[in-house]
Amino acid sequence: MHHILIGADHVLFLICLLLPLVLGPDARHGGWRGRLWPLAGLITAFTVGHSVTLGLASLRVFSVPPSVIEPLIAVTIALTALDNIRPFLGRRRAVAAFAFGLIHGFGFAGPLIELQLAPWAMAGALLQFNLGVEVGQLLVVAAATLLLWPVRERGHAGAWLRSGSAFAGIVALVWLGERLFDVKLLPL
Repeated sequence: MHHILIGADHVLFLICLLLPLVLGPDARHGGWRGRLWPLAGLITAFTVGHSVTLGLASLRVFSVPPSVIEPLIAVTIALTALDNIRPFLGRRRAVAAFAFGLIHGFGFAGPLIELQLAPWAMAGALLQFNLGVEVGQLLVVAAATLLLWPVRERGHAGAWLRSGSAFAGIVALVWLGERLFDVKLLPL
């Protein structure tokens, strides 16, 4: 859970997934329960994706250098934010969440790989780490939903969706620049 709490990029991605489900034009239909299943589907797709690559990278079966993965993580945030503003994924949003999860999984693997555990010990650490990440994700989603739900009820949800997504997209593009050019512009 430590990584999800300090991994601002992963938190911002989760919030980008969440925003249209709480603040989007269809959010007023079906109430809380009507939004829960689509959200669960997206989070599950993301979780399955990152679990696959987290396992592969942690067990040293397959890996991608951080110099490639970190900019791609920023791109996933920017694309998700853009889709929130000008939807282009449609029903493929869960497929995109899975694919983006594959990318994020390599990012999650860094702290585990640094431990340099034997393969038998890595399996247990991988399970504990993955469970911690899932708990962290659930806490982020629950907290963000609780904060955004009253905004939705008061009106202007579309403006909040667009401005929140634009902010996330701008931050993601700054992170992309930081990661591509090895500079530090933001404190996160």
